[in-house]
Amino acid sequence: MKLGQSRQQRIITVTVVAFVLLAILLVALDWNAVSQLVDKADWGLTLVALLFTALSYLCLSYSFVTVNRVFDIGMVWRELLEIGFVSTALANVTGLGGAAAHSLRLVVMQRQGRPSGNILAASISHTYLYIVTLLGLLPIGLIYLIANHQLGEGVATGLRFAIVMLILAIIVATAIVFVSPIRSLVLRILNRLWHLFKHRTSTSFLSDFDATLTLGAAKIRSHPLALALPLGSMLANLVFTLVSLWFCFAAIGNPLGFGVLVTGFVIGISAGNLSMVPGGLGVQEASMAGIYALFGVPFAQGVLVSVLFRVVYDFVPFFISLAVYRRLLRRRS
Repeated sequence: MKLGQSRQQRIITVTVVAFVLLAILLVALDWNAVSQLVDKADWGLTLVALLFTALSYLCLSYSFVTVNRVFDIGMVWRELLEIGFVSTALANVTGLGGAAAHSLRLVVMQRQGRPSGNILAASISHTYLYIVTLLGLLPIGLIYLIANHQLGEGVATGLRFAIVMLILAIIVATAIVFVSPIRSLVLRILNRLWHLFKHRTSTSFLSDFDATLTLGAAKIRSHPLALALPLGSMLANLVFTLVSLWFCFAAIGNPLGFGVLVTGFVIGISAGNLSMVPGGLGVQEASMAGIYALFGVPFAQGVLVSVLFRVVYDFVPFFISLAVYRRLLRRRS
């Protein structure tokens, strides 16, 4: 018994150290820009940004609790809140489509005997709702910009095209989640592409994934009103996140209007998530700074703001989450 506990303790220690080293590496890659913030940032306003970051994580973690309630995962709400916080902080640092967050939720929650299908269905559904909520903000911001800013014809046409493509993307994603024939067709195409490049099939994995999404869609259909609470929490999370970003701009000395703020935020976050770089490091900052530069923000200032936002919204919560993560694993042991 003691030997098993000792082994589990070593696994916990190695895991935490690995996460710390990853965070240190990510900070080091952005260190030149981070060092410039020491002299230029108003740290009083930065603390306010941290406060709204805490409220944002609280809302998103609570939405994770409510989604798990829909899937009949009857864990203690405080523990679900902690798992939601730790997995969100990990996903923001590592990126890669939230794969690390899904894996962490499976590891921690399975150790309490919860069905893996329910856990994965709840986790994927939570991510889907968050992505739809996030992308839903972008057309609002783009429409606001077109209506309230003098844009060149080329820029305006590009923004209109982006609105149409985003709406189509949301419709397609929703159809894949909720319409079984469409989902089956997409998975068959993916299986054939996988076989073309790897010369082997992934039928078993895709079948499990299909079953998981089917379970998630069925649960959501049977409890449509239950989604009001997680969606409301996610909206509140996005509002607090945008307020945190606004205070990051204010800390550097140039607060922005609503439309510009939303557009740069959503495009930057989306570009970072779609990249294969861990956490979208560099991609997110360059995308945000580039979009803001289109609307009059000096590019160098945009880079500083995006790096400050990275520190406030990603690095600080991640380091805090390490202690919570270690306690979760020890509790499961």
